[in-house]
Order: sequence, then structure tokens, then C-alpha cells
Amino acid sequence: MNILLILISVLLNCAAQLCIRKGMLIVGEVGMSGMVQNLGAMISNLWLWGAMVCYAVSILMWMAVLSKVEVSFAYCVCENPTILLCVSAF
Repeated sequence: MNILLILISVLLNCAAQLCIRKGMLIVGEVGMSGMVQNLGAMISNLWLWGAMVCYAVSILMWMAVLSKVEVSFAYCVCENPTILLCVSAF
């Protein structure tokens, strides 16, 4: 059960990063100086809102995981699916 929680948390984190990428492709290239100018486009972007929801749920699940297992175990398990993000990004 603990590994399942870890994997779900990692997959949600991966989904959040992919949603951010999709959302920012819609918004366009933004530098630090142009962040304020594009704030309206970012706030109204549903992909970015989806990313925030995924991150929030992922954090809550990660808190549940860390209440049950050691950090060293959870971190080792969560690093392996990082390959999933690299593969799915292409």
C-alpha cells in the first residue's frame, strides 16, 4: 500500500510538470521581466490550474507517505519514476 501511495504521488507530480509545460506552450515564452505582463494569461490557463491541483494532491499524498515510511525508502522509490517524466516529455 505504501508503494502505491508513493507511485501515485510521483505520477501526480509528473502530470503536474507536463501540465505546466502544456500551459506555458499556450501562454508563450516568458522571462522574469515579462512575468507580470503575462500574469493574466497564466491565471486564466486551465492547464496551469490543473498542474496546481496535481501538485497539491501530490503533496498531501507525500505527507501521508512520510507518516508511514522512512524518508530514505520513500525517496529511493520516488526517484525511479523520474525516467517516466523524461520519456513522456517527448
